Amino acid sequence: MKLMKLMKNENPLIKLALQIGDDWEVNEILTTNGSLEVWLAPTSKRQWFGKKYHSCHNCEHKIQFSPLDKSLRWQHISLGSMAVYLNVKTAFKLSCPSCDMSHNLLTWADANSKITHPLQQQLEDAIPCMRTTKDIGKVIGVDPEVVKNVLKSLKAKSVLKNPFAENGECWHKLLKGEIEIKPTSHPLKLLLKMSKIQYKKAKTEEDKDKSVKRLQDYFIKFKKRSNNELQQIISQC
Repeated sequence: MKLMKLMKNENPLIKLALQIGDDWEVNEILTTNGSLEVWLAPTSKRQWFGKKYHSCHNCEHKIQFSPLDKSLRWQHISLGSMAVYLNVKTAFKLSCPSCDMSHNLLTWADANSKITHPLQQQLEDAIPCMRTTKDIGKVIGVDPEVVKNVLKSLKAKSVLKNPFAENGECWHKLLKGEIEIKPTSHPLKLLLKMSKIQYKKAKTEEDKDKSVKRLQDYFIKFKKRSNNELQQIISQC
């Protein structure tokens, strides 16, 4: 285990790479067995007698810190080939005694989770594109059990089955021509055109469902790229 000492001008660069926001700063980094253990603390100022405090976002009153009963640890997005773990041992839920405003500084993870939000998003993006949880774990560098938990979460939200599970008829309306969207990408324009033709020629409900599923698979696989078109569909259903 090796401790990396940080220069003052290195902290902003590391924070940017970790995507942890302005409310956090890096205290220290330990390298161990090909991974990085990063210890974080809320961004603070120091009083005359050495006590650290956080300024209230609302009234700028000084809020004192207190330690957590037990430090928390999350796996984060890897940096290159190195796994990254974020550790916090200082309370991140603060209440201002002056204006009663509550501050939850932990915006990049859930306290009871084992992974951060950015890593969660990376796994959700990878799941529709890879064959097994083992493959995903190997490529992204996480335990397959973590991938399975994310998969369960996605299935619970019906993300993999249908982005509009509560109103699946939207897809049929789209292919029937009852609602219209304006795709911005050429591949989606072609897919939508072919799907409408196949849907019109379909002789059974099963064949129609196949055309719908083919279109759904595109939206799931390229959900960031096609978000604008998804919103167009939602607004008409």
